[in-house]
Amino acid sequence: TVENAVKIIAANDDNNDAVLSRTEFGKYIEIVAASVGSTVTEVTARIIIEVMFSKGGNTYEENNSLAEKEQELKDTVKSLGIYYDVMKNPVMHELWDMFDSDKDGTIKFTEVAMGLYRLKGLDMKKATRQAMDLMDLLLQADKNDARTLNYEQFTRLILNLCAADDEVFSEISEELILGLQSCQGPMSREDYIQLDVAQ
Repeated sequence: TVENAVKIIAANDDNNDAVLSRTEFGKYIEIVAASVGSTVTEVTARIIIEVMFSKGGNTYEENNSLAEKEQELKDTVKSLGIYYDVMKNPVMHELWDMFDSDKDGTIKFTEVAMGLYRLKGLDMKKATRQAMDLMDLLLQADKNDARTLNYEQFTRLILNLCAADDEVFSEISEELILGLQSCQGPMSREDYIQLDVAQ
Protein backbone atom coordinates (compact mmCIF):
# COMPACT_ATOMS: atom_id res chain seq x y z
CA THR A 1 0.00 0.00 0.00
CA VAL A 2 1.01 3.63 -0.33
CA GLU A 3 0.97 3.95 3.46
CA ASN A 4 3.46 1.10 3.86
CA ALA A 5 5.65 2.52 1.09
CA VAL A 6 5.71 5.92 2.83
CA LYS A 7 6.71 4.27 6.13
CA ILE A 8 9.51 2.30 4.49
CA ILE A 9 10.76 5.38 2.62
CA ALA A 10 10.71 7.48 5.81
CA ALA A 11 12.60 4.81 7.73
CA ASN A 12 15.32 4.71 5.05
CA ASP A 13 15.55 8.41 4.18
CA ASP A 14 18.76 9.03 6.10
CA ASN A 15 18.83 12.81 5.60
CA ASN A 16 15.05 13.40 5.97
CA ASP A 17 14.72 15.22 2.65
CA ALA A 18 11.83 13.02 1.44
CA VAL A 19 13.88 12.04 -1.62
CA LEU A 20 15.65 8.70 -1.80
CA SER A 21 19.26 8.69 -2.95
CA ARG A 22 20.49 5.72 -4.95
CA THR A 23 21.70 4.02 -1.74
CA GLU A 24 18.45 4.78 0.11
CA PHE A 25 16.45 3.49 -2.86
CA GLY A 26 18.49 0.29 -2.79
CA LYS A 27 17.55 -0.22 0.88
CA TYR A 28 13.92 0.49 -0.01
CA ILE A 29 13.89 -2.14 -2.77
CA GLU A 30 15.52 -4.70 -0.43
CA ILE A 31 12.79 -4.16 2.18
CA VAL A 32 10.01 -4.30 -0.40
CA ALA A 33 11.45 -7.51 -1.85
CA ALA A 34 11.69 -9.12 1.59
CA SER A 35 8.15 -8.05 2.48
CA VAL A 36 6.67 -9.71 -0.63
CA GLY A 37 8.87 -12.81 -0.40
CA SER A 38 10.81 -11.99 -3.54
CA THR A 39 14.36 -11.15 -4.55
CA VAL A 40 15.67 -7.69 -5.35
CA THR A 41 16.24 -8.80 -8.94
CA GLU A 42 12.63 -9.94 -9.29
CA VAL A 43 11.24 -6.71 -7.84
CA THR A 44 13.42 -4.47 -9.99
CA ALA A 45 12.60 -6.53 -13.10
CA ARG A 46 8.89 -6.13 -12.32
CA ILE A 47 9.25 -2.37 -11.95
CA ILE A 48 11.16 -2.09 -15.22
CA ILE A 49 8.60 -4.23 -17.06
CA GLU A 50 5.72 -2.18 -15.64
CA VAL A 51 7.33 1.04 -16.80
CA MET A 52 8.44 -0.21 -20.21
CA PHE A 53 5.22 -1.93 -21.14
CA SER A 54 2.69 0.45 -19.65
CA LYS A 55 0.26 1.69 -22.25
CA GLY A 56 1.33 5.30 -22.54
CA GLY A 57 2.20 5.88 -18.90
CA ASN A 58 -0.09 7.73 -16.52
CA THR A 59 -3.23 9.45 -17.71
CA TYR A 60 -3.62 13.22 -17.47
CA GLU A 61 -5.84 12.78 -14.39
CA GLU A 62 -3.33 10.45 -12.72
CA ASN A 63 -0.50 12.92 -13.33
CA ASN A 64 -2.55 15.78 -11.86
CA SER A 65 -3.53 13.67 -8.86
CA LEU A 66 0.10 12.71 -8.26
CA ALA A 67 1.24 16.34 -8.56
CA GLU A 68 -1.37 17.43 -6.00
CA LYS A 69 -0.34 14.73 -3.54
CA GLU A 70 3.41 15.08 -4.01
CA GLN A 71 3.95 17.75 -1.33
CA GLU A 72 1.61 15.99 1.08
CA LEU A 73 3.57 12.75 0.64
CA LYS A 74 6.89 14.57 1.06
CA ASP A 75 5.64 16.19 4.27
CA THR A 76 4.44 12.82 5.56
CA VAL A 77 7.78 11.18 4.77
CA LYS A 78 9.67 14.00 6.52
CA SER A 79 7.40 13.81 9.57
CA LEU A 80 7.74 10.04 9.81
CA GLY A 81 11.50 10.37 9.33
CA ILE A 82 11.70 12.68 12.33
CA TYR A 83 9.56 10.24 14.33
CA TYR A 84 11.82 7.29 13.41
CA ASP A 85 14.90 9.33 14.34
CA VAL A 86 13.40 10.06 17.76
CA MET A 87 12.61 6.36 18.21
CA LYS A 88 16.31 5.60 17.63
CA ASN A 89 17.44 8.40 19.96
CA PRO A 90 19.25 7.01 23.04
CA VAL A 91 17.53 9.62 25.22
CA MET A 92 14.12 8.22 24.22
CA HIS A 93 15.34 4.75 25.20
CA GLU A 94 16.52 6.15 28.52
CA LEU A 95 13.13 7.82 29.09
CA TRP A 96 11.45 4.49 28.29
CA ASP A 97 13.62 2.75 30.90
CA MET A 98 12.83 5.41 33.48
CA PHE A 99 9.06 5.25 32.89
CA ASP A 100 9.05 1.43 32.85
CA SER A 101 9.53 1.21 36.61
CA ASP A 102 8.84 -2.53 36.90
CA LYS A 103 11.05 -3.32 33.86
CA ASP A 104 8.47 -5.62 32.24
CA GLY A 105 8.93 -4.19 28.72
CA THR A 106 5.64 -2.29 28.65
CA ILE A 107 4.56 0.92 30.28
CA LYS A 108 1.34 0.75 32.22
CA PHE A 109 -0.92 3.76 32.42
CA THR A 110 -0.02 4.13 36.10
CA GLU A 111 3.65 4.30 35.12
CA VAL A 112 2.76 7.04 32.62
CA ALA A 113 1.05 9.02 35.38
CA MET A 114 3.99 8.50 37.75
CA GLY A 115 6.46 9.57 35.05
CA LEU A 116 4.46 12.69 34.29
CA TYR A 117 4.26 13.50 37.97
CA ARG A 118 8.03 13.21 38.22
CA LEU A 119 8.56 15.33 35.10
CA LYS A 120 6.40 18.14 36.42
CA GLY A 121 8.05 18.05 39.85
CA LEU A 122 6.35 20.22 42.42
CA ASP A 123 3.69 21.69 40.16
CA MET A 124 1.05 19.17 41.31
CA LYS A 125 -2.00 21.02 40.02
CA LYS A 126 -0.58 21.12 36.51
CA ALA A 127 0.66 17.51 36.76
CA THR A 128 -2.72 16.33 38.06
CA ARG A 129 -4.65 18.02 35.26
CA GLN A 130 -2.25 16.80 32.56
CA ALA A 131 -2.20 13.27 33.97
CA MET A 132 -6.00 13.10 34.13
CA ASP A 133 -6.35 14.48 30.59
CA LEU A 134 -3.73 12.06 29.38
CA MET A 135 -5.33 9.10 31.15
CA ASP A 136 -8.66 9.95 29.50
CA LEU A 137 -7.00 10.02 26.07
CA LEU A 138 -5.10 6.79 26.73
CA LEU A 139 -8.21 5.00 27.92
CA GLN A 140 -10.16 6.12 24.84
CA ALA A 141 -7.39 4.91 22.54
CA ASP A 142 -6.96 1.61 24.38
CA LYS A 143 -9.10 -0.57 22.12
CA ASN A 144 -8.14 -3.94 23.68
CA ASP A 145 -8.20 -2.69 27.30
CA ALA A 146 -4.52 -3.58 27.80
CA ARG A 147 -3.78 -0.32 29.66
CA THR A 148 -0.17 -0.49 28.52
CA LEU A 149 2.00 1.25 25.94
CA ASN A 150 4.63 -0.32 23.73
CA TYR A 151 7.76 1.60 22.74
CA GLU A 152 6.24 3.05 19.56
CA GLN A 153 3.12 4.26 21.40
CA PHE A 154 5.30 5.69 24.18
CA THR A 155 7.41 7.60 21.64
CA ARG A 156 4.26 9.09 20.09
CA LEU A 157 3.02 10.03 23.56
CA ILE A 158 6.23 11.87 24.46
CA LEU A 159 6.27 13.66 21.09
CA ASN A 160 2.64 14.70 21.58
CA LEU A 161 3.41 15.98 25.08
CA CYS A 162 6.32 18.01 23.69
CA ALA A 163 4.12 19.40 20.91
CA ALA A 164 1.39 20.31 23.42
CA ASP A 165 3.95 22.46 25.25
CA ASP A 166 5.31 23.88 21.94
CA GLU A 167 8.59 22.05 22.54
CA VAL A 168 10.79 19.99 20.24
CA PHE A 169 12.00 16.68 21.68
CA SER A 170 15.60 17.12 20.57
CA GLU A 171 15.76 20.48 22.36
CA ILE A 172 14.34 19.32 25.71
CA SER A 173 15.31 15.64 25.83
CA GLU A 174 18.16 16.12 28.30
CA GLU A 175 15.88 18.30 30.46
CA LEU A 176 13.33 15.48 30.56
CA ILE A 177 15.96 13.00 31.77
CA LEU A 178 17.20 15.41 34.44
CA GLY A 179 13.62 16.01 35.56
CA LEU A 180 13.00 12.30 36.01
CA GLN A 181 16.33 11.72 37.73
CA SER A 182 15.74 14.54 40.22
CA CYS A 183 12.37 13.11 41.28
CA GLN A 184 13.29 9.44 41.74
CA GLY A 185 12.01 7.41 44.64
CA PRO A 186 8.67 5.89 45.46
CA MET A 187 5.47 7.87 45.23
CA SER A 188 3.26 7.98 48.28
CA ARG A 189 -0.27 6.62 48.33
CA GLU A 190 -1.44 10.26 48.59
CA ASP A 191 0.38 11.09 45.36
CA TYR A 192 -1.40 8.22 43.60
CA ILE A 193 -4.75 9.37 44.95
CA GLN A 194 -4.07 12.96 43.91
CA LEU A 195 -3.21 11.72 40.41
CA ASP A 196 -6.36 9.57 40.45
CA VAL A 197 -4.53 6.48 39.23
CA ALA A 198 -4.17 4.45 42.42
CA GLN A 199 -3.21 0.87 41.68
